[in-house]
Amino acid sequence: MVRVADESIMIKIASILILCFVTIFSSVEGAENHFKEEIEKIPFEISDVWTGGTWEYNNGFGYYRVIYVGFHYGCSLLYIQWLRDWAAPGVEDRRVVYTLSIDEFNRDDHISITFKKPKCKELKRGLLFDIDARNGNEENKRHRYRLKIFSEFGKYELTER
Repeated sequence: MVRVADESIMIKIASILILCFVTIFSSVEGAENHFKEEIEKIPFEISDVWTGGTWEYNNGFGYYRVIYVGFHYGCSLLYIQWLRDWAAPGVEDRRVVYTLSIDEFNRDDHISITFKKPKCKELKRGLLFDIDARNGNEENKRHRYRLKIFSEFGKYELTER
C-alpha cells in the first residue's frame, strides 16, 4: 500500500524526471554514441537537478548541470553535464555538450557509497564538491571526498581527505 506522503514524493520525482528527460532527449540527436549511452545510463530515481557555475573551453562557454541520485540500489550517484549557453552569440539553444558519470560512485551497484546532496562551490575554472559519504560495505565507515570538476569536458579529480 502506498501512503499519501510517498505518492507526493513520487509525483515530485516524476515531474523532475519528465522535465529533465525532455530537456536531455530533445538535444541528443546529434550527440556522439558514447554521449547518448551515458545519458541513457542515468537512473530514473533522480533526487535533484541544479545548475552550478559556468565553464569556458574550446571556444565555447555555458553552464554546468549537476544530477544527483540520492539512493539507487544502495548507492548515491553523481553526474555532471556541460550545457552550452543559449544566450551566447550564434547559439540557438541550450544543449548538453558533454555528460560525465563520476565512475568512483556510479560504476556498479556493489560500491554501496551513499551521501547527501553535495554542495557545489564555483571555482574560477570549474566546480568543487566536498562530499561526506558512508560505505555500507565497510560497516558505514565515513569517507570524505573532494571532487574538482574542470572546464575541459569530462575532466575531474577525486581525492579522499
